[in-house]
Amino acid sequence: MKAIIVISISIALLYGTEVFFWAALINGLAHLIFNYMKAYIAAIPAMKKFEMAVEELTARGASDEEIAALESFPVESEDELRVPKWLTLVNSITSYMILVFILIGIVTRIF
Repeated sequence: MKAIIVISISIALLYGTEVFFWAALINGLAHLIFNYMKAYIAAIPAMKKFEMAVEELTARGASDEEIAALESFPVESEDELRVPKWLTLVNSITSYMILVFILIGIVTRIF
């Protein structure tokens, strides 16, 4: 949620400057997409553990209430290591670019 607010600020500051506005918009969308991709890749092992637990309960003949009461498995730190380095790098670059666009927006508004 914080990323959306910061991206919105950078886009709003650059409204009226054709090239920078569209660059900030595309960069913001890329940042959100890569950020969600990182979270999804890190969550895949936890989702598989959850699915296996549900299948195990179903095989034992558990009721729907027992299956519904099953809590999800948290994403562990070693799961986050599965995220490719290039994805982390691109996400970091887009984060820094958001700050650059905010600075450019402030400078263009002042001058």
